[in-house]
This record gives sequence, C-alpha cells and structure tokens, in this order.
Amino acid sequence: MTDRHRSLLGEIAICELTDDYSQAVMRGDGSTAAACYSEDGALSADSVPDIVGRERIGSIPDKTSAH
Repeated sequence: MTDRHRSLLGEIAICELTDDYSQAVMRGDGSTAAACYSEDGALSADSVPDIVGRERIGSIPDKTSAH
C-alpha cells in the first residue's frame, strides 16, 4: 500500500468518525457521541472553553436535547 492510499484511508476513517459523532448528537445519544473520543479527548469550538474528557463530552447531547 502506498503512502497516498494510507492517507486516503485515514481521511475516510476521520469522515466516518465525524459522521458517527454528528448522528449521535442529532439523536441525543451521549454515550455513542462520547465513544468517538479517547478517554482524555477534547472537544473544541469557537468562543467557548474546551470540553475535556469522554464523560463530559458525552453529557453534551443530553444537555442540548433537553432544550
């Protein structure tokens, strides 16, 4: 396998993971959304502090779907 093939496979994996996360958030499924991150992963967005840790990331869909 060439470096280009490995790079493309990595890009596809990132796209799939992003889709899994987005779909989980849309369903309000915090545990599936959190599973997309490592235990010490960080979710970063403009104008707000980073959310660090799988447990905290997993609570976001629950909070946003309650509104």
